Amino acid sequence: MIRAVLFDLDATLVDDGLNWRRSVTQVLEWVCDRHGHVDLQDLRAAYYAVAGEIWETVKDAPAAPWGNMDAEQIVQRVWGETLHRLHISDESTLREAADASRTSSRDCGMPL
Repeated sequence: MIRAVLFDLDATLVDDGLNWRRSVTQVLEWVCDRHGHVDLQDLRAAYYAVAGEIWETVKDAPAAPWGNMDAEQIVQRVWGETLHRLHISDESTLREAADASRTSSRDCGMPL
């Protein structure tokens, strides 16, 4: 007797990659508009490098420091590292980029 059926929507039944990339692009462009000296391609490269590095750290972590982090903390960490690599130390930019990232993701149809 089957009691339950589970579906993995995250990139299995729902391709959220395009929406995620759109969301990231919106925030990258916002950061570049705010900090005119930042090149969009440099910022994009830094973001995707940091996101990849942090994902590798987070995905298999069974415990602290990453295993107990929620999505909001991970988004903060990715943006913090990204901005740091481009020598942007403005706390309000970090906070607003992380907030915009979550808002943009929802606007592009991605649940967070």
